[in-house]
Amino acid sequence: MNTRKLKQGWYVEAECKALVPEGLGLSHLDREMVGDKYKPLTGFVWGVLPGERFVARVTRVHSSYFHAVLAEKTELPADWLFRTGEPCAHDRFALFNLSEQRVEPRCENFTLCGGCKLLHLSYPQTLEYKKNWLETQLQRSQVSYPEITVEPSPLEFHYRNHVQVHINLQKQRGFYAPYSYRVQPFPKYGCLLFDQKIFDQTFPDQYELERCVRSRLDKLSGQVLTVPLHSRADKTATFTYHVEFPRGSSTAITVPNTAFFQVNSVALPGWLETLQYLVGSSAAGGKVSVLELFSGFGFITRMLSYNIPLRVIAADILSKKNLLKSVIANDKLGEPPLKDFADHYLEADLYDASRLSQVFDQKLEKNTFDILLINPPRGGLPEASMHYFMDHIRWLGQPRVVYSSCNAATMARDLVIFEKYGLRLTYLKLFDFFPYTSHYEAVGLLEKEK
Repeated sequence: MNTRKLKQGWYVEAECKALVPEGLGLSHLDREMVGDKYKPLTGFVWGVLPGERFVARVTRVHSSYFHAVLAEKTELPADWLFRTGEPCAHDRFALFNLSEQRVEPRCENFTLCGGCKLLHLSYPQTLEYKKNWLETQLQRSQVSYPEITVEPSPLEFHYRNHVQVHINLQKQRGFYAPYSYRVQPFPKYGCLLFDQKIFDQTFPDQYELERCVRSRLDKLSGQVLTVPLHSRADKTATFTYHVEFPRGSSTAITVPNTAFFQVNSVALPGWLETLQYLVGSSAAGGKVSVLELFSGFGFITRMLSYNIPLRVIAADILSKKNLLKSVIANDKLGEPPLKDFADHYLEADLYDASRLSQVFDQKLEKNTFDILLINPPRGGLPEASMHYFMDHIRWLGQPRVVYSSCNAATMARDLVIFEKYGLRLTYLKLFDFFPYTSHYEAVGLLEKEK
């Protein structure tokens, strides 16, 4: 039989089988309608839940699967909703039945904007899905793990401290629509991801026709900085965030405007306290010796040094010149006690294992460590680099690794390598840094089996 490949913009009828870790509905075309006439039959659909049957608009087609977005009734040809003889079960969307888990999204831009994927679930349900997704990734890699605890975000909405806002030719501001570069204007009552009211009040008129602006907001001070993305102002400006850590005080962190900083400031204290608990458990009256990989400007260890005496050797691709542009100061305690961080920082490409020996051999020969602390980007730590460090680190006691990851798939992949060295997860906690999205942060402690 001749088959036809699906095309972008076509409408398809399908059923959702599961909600996968990307927050999309794993779905299959209705074979009773298409048989084997169209390929591919498997898709990932934005806006649906397990058990629901629906009509979706195809947005991307790959060789073995497609992406699609749940269609609204008003966008469909009239005959689409009557092909099965079933009435539509939703006022807005082309759904033939509704999952018991479905709630009404609080944003009218749901499925129109690429900002949130899980607004059709209650917040507790999103946390349960994220926990299940983390377990699934670990099980796929056959990694043993303890009971997972979950820490919700202190704020469900308006939690982001950093956004990139796009602007169309009509001067409308918003985010890109799913799978496109078309600007979807913010809803009239404002975006739920960040405090758009403050953003609008402070938006500079001279940027109203810029294609994209970067905006940073510090909730504690109320300060906002908005500049065109990749402009001279963007590259030269700095911004100061305030984090309530240690408890009962506020620490100001000044970073270059283009630098990475966690987008959920109010969730950072709980995350730092967990890292403090895991790293500090190695203390035996003296300083804890830490090898920190993907350290950035040292946010973690410099912050932890307020409560734990630390000796740190750190490494990342950030140049020492740019490292010194980041300043940390607590309103009660002053600068972090770890004042010599820059003196023990190594500029290194941790993804290039062939050059690690040139940078680290002498440092690893002369020092011993209590903890290997890793906070990698989404790509994780390459296997060759992991073998280098695990083969060359001299431990003060039993090997211990603290691993914080924003990508459970690469974390699970890396944990397989650690297990080859006899290290197993003994602690695992999920932090919801990104409510109503499919993303989260996971923090684990790996130790030798007793």
